[in-house]
Amino acid sequence: MTWGVQCPRVAWYFGCLALLTVSACTSTPTPASSATPPDELASVLYEIGHPCQPPLASTSRADEPAPNLFVETVLLNVPQGMATPSAETISSIAQQPDVQLLGTPHLIGKPEERTVATFEQHLGILDHPALSQLSFLPKQSESGLHILEFELGFSMPNADPARNPELARTSFLVEGRPDQPLLRSADYPGNPQRKVLAIVKAYPIRSQDDLRSHFECKMRLHQSALEQR
Repeated sequence: MTWGVQCPRVAWYFGCLALLTVSACTSTPTPASSATPPDELASVLYEIGHPCQPPLASTSRADEPAPNLFVETVLLNVPQGMATPSAETISSIAQQPDVQLLGTPHLIGKPEERTVATFEQHLGILDHPALSQLSFLPKQSESGLHILEFELGFSMPNADPARNPELARTSFLVEGRPDQPLLRSADYPGNPQRKVLAIVKAYPIRSQDDLRSHFECKMRLHQSALEQR
């Protein structure tokens, strides 16, 4: 089992570039239960909705086994009745009412090994569920599709300062090809009127060049998203 680390959202492009062996870079989860401003959501959705492959400059062959998998996620807290959009209409989520960005974890894992990213621990009083942990297990089907099993851990509301919040878990599975946005929903612990909407993209990492090219692409997308705000 591999454990993750935290990187601020603005810095993860730079700070994680040289860390091929580090398992995860994650934005700090949103602590409040209020809706995220539409322009902030639009930037996040723009970045995950646009491809980075191809073309990526790489010295490795596409048919070589990939010892690492880079996984990009956007986790949203949305109303239970909200329809899940298609990969082509991801940007429409920013215009939906009452959508909260929970976090944007970016993780590097190995096939058939579970990677765990732990966010800040919540101690004592907590008035709302808070995303505290994410883990994923990558597999590959015979057809070459990536299969990713995710589990999210939420610190649950707690009114007793002498006790730590209990951890509730929810899970989901996505399957698809590299650099394709994959959408899936899961139960939002403690509130049947809400659900977690996850957007996931996976990229095979065969070398340091692959990782560098990917981060360069993500930096360009990040800049383009900021220019559009």
